[in-house]
Amino acid sequence: MTPNTTSKKRKDRVLSVMSTSKPTLPAPPVRLRKPMASFSIPIIRAELVMDESLINLGTQITYCAPEEVVAFDFDTRRKHTTCRVPVMEGGRLRGYVPLPMRYRDIWLELSYNIVLMMNIWELWSKEEGKALRPKEKKMATACRQNVGTVVVQYMLSRLLAVEELVSLSHNTEPGEERVKILNEWKVRMLRDWFDMTHSEAMSNGPEFMRADPASIENKAFFESDWEIEEDGINILSPPADPNLWIHGRIEGLEDEFERIIKPQALEELQKPSQFFKTRYKKGTKLPERWHEGNEPRPFFWSIKQWNWFCEGNDYWDAPIDLLHYVLITEPAYHEVDQFLGDLRSLSKIISENPNLENIDGAARDLWLGKIIWREFVEILGKCLSLSAKQMVTSEKKDHQNPFNTLEFRLIFEGYVQRDKTNSEGQRADDSILWKSLDQISTQEHRPVLEWVLSGIHLRGDTVKSMLNQAGDWWREFRNKQVKSSQVETHTTEHDNGDGNVACADRSYNNAAQSSNSTNSTRSHVQLHPPITNRVSYPNALDSSTESNSCPLQNSPPPSFRTHESTLGGCQPLALPILSRIHFGLSRYLEGSYSLKTYEEYLVESFSSEFESSIRHYVKELQPFTAEQLATDEGTLISDSFISRVNAIQANIEARESQNQLL
Repeated sequence: MTPNTTSKKRKDRVLSVMSTSKPTLPAPPVRLRKPMASFSIPIIRAELVMDESLINLGTQITYCAPEEVVAFDFDTRRKHTTCRVPVMEGGRLRGYVPLPMRYRDIWLELSYNIVLMMNIWELWSKEEGKALRPKEKKMATACRQNVGTVVVQYMLSRLLAVEELVSLSHNTEPGEERVKILNEWKVRMLRDWFDMTHSEAMSNGPEFMRADPASIENKAFFESDWEIEEDGINILSPPADPNLWIHGRIEGLEDEFERIIKPQALEELQKPSQFFKTRYKKGTKLPERWHEGNEPRPFFWSIKQWNWFCEGNDYWDAPIDLLHYVLITEPAYHEVDQFLGDLRSLSKIISENPNLENIDGAARDLWLGKIIWREFVEILGKCLSLSAKQMVTSEKKDHQNPFNTLEFRLIFEGYVQRDKTNSEGQRADDSILWKSLDQISTQEHRPVLEWVLSGIHLRGDTVKSMLNQAGDWWREFRNKQVKSSQVETHTTEHDNGDGNVACADRSYNNAAQSSNSTNSTRSHVQLHPPITNRVSYPNALDSSTESNSCPLQNSPPPSFRTHESTLGGCQPLALPILSRIHFGLSRYLEGSYSLKTYEEYLVESFSSEFESSIRHYVKELQPFTAEQLATDEGTLISDSFISRVNAIQANIEARESQNQLL
């Protein structure tokens, strides 16, 4: 039998029979920039085993047909057409595989061959079950094993190709992409080299190592020494419409199997030619990972990651900006695993061997608000060896609303995540929240942050909604402070008669923390610890914003004013607590809070020793309407309550001092 006579059956014998001849061939029309210097796809000798991830339709990974997408190149900023392959898990979109346009046909050919071989493997399994004679059963088993080995070989090839593609480990220049695994699979498939090492293949056909398999111009070059029998050839190449097979079934294959594939395979087993090959080797184990369902699964791109990339962004120039983008764009992520998917993919793109354990741990702490955004960025920078330039994001400071930033949002959303499992006591005094907020803001901004928290905790408003309103609330609050302060100053000057304005030269922070007043030596009621170790960061709130003299003590929030005699000297009540009393009453007077909600709000703001006074205060408010409480009657009631709070605090501090002396 001559080589040509035998080799004409090469494509028809999908079992394992392929052959080549080796005449002198011309140089390829289109060369690779660099010849294949090695093989990356291992030789497989083990048969397919249908594991849980291949059988379970709820977790099975499948691919849809490639979609063409217009993208901007991050180097040239020019538009170009590329592809993305939708990845489905259990019928739901899991993500995407980026695919250069010039590799679309090879990807489809590889995927089709996997479907084809899987279908043939199932048909041989049926033949094995139907066989009545031992010899027939033995031949069907041999065919099943060989085809099953080819399935594993091709599925492993696709897995390696996916990992190369999602990590952008190939040349990404539009039109000049070089995907090593897809090149290798195509050449080895065409030349029947999946049982050869690289050195053996070089001896067999070195000229093919230099040819570009993705170029249509090289098709004739690769097949120049093959004579292909026309009968049944159509079933061996993917149909023009991928939807005819992409879902795992090939129409008409059973007829072709009975008419062509089975007779040829059995004939070759009975009378092996000089080109006969068997792929399967008894006792050989499958690789630990050989398809996309094996753990760890490839880091498929999310839709947000894909959109960011298509806008012309560069992973290596601005990796942190991707994370910023996926966290601020809609739809919002509600599970940390969604964020981890983007983070792991990014890490694998810009670092060959990232420490994913440390990176995942930092991300989970960020998600729960245990660390702030800048701390997370610093950790990630160390793990991935990022420069300062690489850690810049596209976020711009909103001077009208400096509270509506990703960093503030993550802190409050972390509080919400912790709040799901915390007890009532933990929710009332979440030290993690205030420690984080103190790192990026000043005590001057405590009222607006407490207002944001109250909306989230008491009314169930979203973090996004509250932060969107925070800038307007803060400006209104400060404007009313200024107006009220002017009135208080005029009254004080009139009463003193000496032109001196109480606390006029003190800043907000000094007023909040001063303990040197001649009127009192008591320390203030502190709901949260003082600010320490503030981190310098571009998005941190500027503590040098407009300030007034003792703004909170001399001018309470909008809905009522506390009598000046109660607040004189900037000493009585700690600012965060006072602002809560004022804010809660304001919400009650405007109708946003019920009296019961205001009471609960105050109970959460103080320790249990104040609860009796709070109940008494609310009981005093109960007979009056909102209009009546906006008059001097409401002022007297609130003054009385603040005096009682100060008295209780004085007793607490006296008791603590006595205990220290003892």
